[in-house]
Amino acid sequence: MAHVGRADQAQGVFYALRAATALRWLEVNPTSGVVPMQLSTLLAESDPPPALLTETADLLELKRATRELGVGTPPPAILKFVDAQFERAMTLYERAESRSAADKQKAADAFFRDVIERSGRR
Repeated sequence: MAHVGRADQAQGVFYALRAATALRWLEVNPTSGVVPMQLSTLLAESDPPPALLTETADLLELKRATRELGVGTPPPAILKFVDAQFERAMTLYERAESRSAADKQKAADAFFRDVIERSGRR
């Protein structure tokens, strides 16, 4: 629960959930690179656990009905997913190979060119 913030502020769960789902999406879609903005798209394209989908749908429905979530304990599957994704990202980051600024620039340039070519704009 360390990555969700204060457990009694339910709205913050969505911020943590979106970030965690973006991390999961990047892992499941390693060649795509551009993370979707919508949580629903991220969930649909990241192969999340079924319990996470159920709890997220329930929380979204509650938010639609009340407009404000107020306080409460976040659902357990959401907490587990958020913590697992952030822990995995930290593990991968700590093991990541360090690259020079020039290598990073080359990789960013190559990515940008690829995105432009795939979009059909030149």
